[in-house]
Amino acid sequence: MRKASLAVCVCLLIVVSSGIANASSPIVISQVYGGGGNAGATLKNDFVELFNRGATAVSVEGWSVQYASSAGSTWDKIALTGSIEPGQYYLVAAAAGATGTVNLPAAEASGTLNFSATTGKIALVSSGTLLSGTCPSEAVDLVGYGTASCAETATAPALSNTTGLVRAGNGCTDSDNNSADFSTAPPSPRNGSTPRNVCPAGAVSPTPTPAPTPSPTPVPAPPVSVPTIGTAPLLFPHFAQGGGYQTSFTFTNVSSTAATIALDLFSQNGTVIGTTAIPVAAQGTSRFAMTGATAAIGWARASFSPAVDLLGSEVIQRFSPAGVLLAESSMPSAPPDTILRLPAFERDGFGTGVAILNPGTASASVTLTLRSNAGTVAGASSLNLSASSQTARFVSELFPALGNFEGTLEISSSSGLAAFALRQNFLSGAFSAVAVSPSPSETYFSPRAGIARRIVDEINRTQTTLDIAIYSFTRDEIADAVIAANSRGVAVRIVADTSQSDGIGSDIARLEAAGVPLKKTIGGNGGIMHNKYAIFDGRIMVTGSYNWSTAAEENNDENAVFIRAGSTISAFQSAFNALWNSR
Repeated sequence: MRKASLAVCVCLLIVVSSGIANASSPIVISQVYGGGGNAGATLKNDFVELFNRGATAVSVEGWSVQYASSAGSTWDKIALTGSIEPGQYYLVAAAAGATGTVNLPAAEASGTLNFSATTGKIALVSSGTLLSGTCPSEAVDLVGYGTASCAETATAPALSNTTGLVRAGNGCTDSDNNSADFSTAPPSPRNGSTPRNVCPAGAVSPTPTPAPTPSPTPVPAPPVSVPTIGTAPLLFPHFAQGGGYQTSFTFTNVSSTAATIALDLFSQNGTVIGTTAIPVAAQGTSRFAMTGATAAIGWARASFSPAVDLLGSEVIQRFSPAGVLLAESSMPSAPPDTILRLPAFERDGFGTGVAILNPGTASASVTLTLRSNAGTVAGASSLNLSASSQTARFVSELFPALGNFEGTLEISSSSGLAAFALRQNFLSGAFSAVAVSPSPSETYFSPRAGIARRIVDEINRTQTTLDIAIYSFTRDEIADAVIAANSRGVAVRIVADTSQSDGIGSDIARLEAAGVPLKKTIGGNGGIMHNKYAIFDGRIMVTGSYNWSTAAEENNDENAVFIRAGSTISAFQSAFNALWNSR
């Protein structure tokens, strides 16, 4: 009965898509050593070292490191637990040999696998299921060394009892070519207590890891640019039209200015399949209903001009062949963020589904973590979403061995995502859906509250636009992140106070020299430009008394608030645009 009901629901929200094998992940294999305890070796054990190249922590609970011989198709594993913070190493201890004089540092995971000291295959897998075949495609990361039958592009060099493989950049480099990324060196195992090595902004490529040769490399969908008109667009991560379904959109303009909405409809791979202009009066409401009998599934984006305070919702309805309404669900637009959480209920004839949208212009690495009601990790998985693409799955598809479960699904990403959650009664066919919302705000109080690091993290996640109005700017790591964002194509604009721009330690001159668009100004009535806020991709902003300075970070009593409320961001965006255009 469950399968029959699921087939009905597929057209509404859940589309069976290709497997998540080979999904890109910030976690990579950073060292491999197979000579532990052999003749001439100093270390007693073989080991594999993992490293988090990304900007967010990644749970590896339920993951595994797997090994096969050079030409073998039989794999064995070591189970992993816990999580890996950005810039952190994770040591996996393997079998010990008969000789050697030095113990490994404390390992985060251990097992009895015996790696070849010269040639073999090591895979990082986002589950505990054993791989099969000589060149599987399910690995998050794979290293073939020596004369191995499988590798990313080309094999890494052969090893010896006294040499291991070391990834370039202390783990930060990943060109998806084992030969180019690894070199041989004396083994030097690092673990979770080793000082962090946070990769520089822009070092981590968001493109998906290609399947190990000889599998073909998937081609990502071309990016779709985000319009610059109006404020941040409203996002609807799912629609269904035709085949018994109809979707309609309703927009309410709560401002005193009339506007025009550009409603863009996309397929799941990000291709534009329709665009409609919808006028909406001041304080008025407009509705648009999709038409067409051919089944179409995808996502929608509503941009508007001029910048107004706009509310948006959609209704998805399911009809019988005779035209009788069987079920419907309405949802507001979904705000994007890098961490989203939704209830997961898989029991008593109910199931949970989720549609996940990457609205950005770069691929996003996505980690999915299931937590029980007690907060313990019940499963982890990962996938890659190319620019402007959407996927939709049931939780039971993402975690096939789950069984009955009640808890939370956490979605974390390298860039902002939007999502809808669906709850389906498989016995009756009834369903309901809701936009997955991030926490509305975060509040920090300095000194030493980590505000600078939090700002840098948000800059590193920014994909399209970064607007900054700041009084004092002397914090170098924030300036470095802004310069890196500008270099990777983010549209940066900075308004700075003239009196502070040439002060001791100011980063304004360095930002100008790096080509960052910047204006120095005084207050509108002859005073100072005392604003302190930034808007990241129109999805989140920070404001408060906190200057971007060392004094504010380390000495002063200051505050910073990160806000995701659309109406507040819209008001600040309008104020910034007026400030930029008038100075």
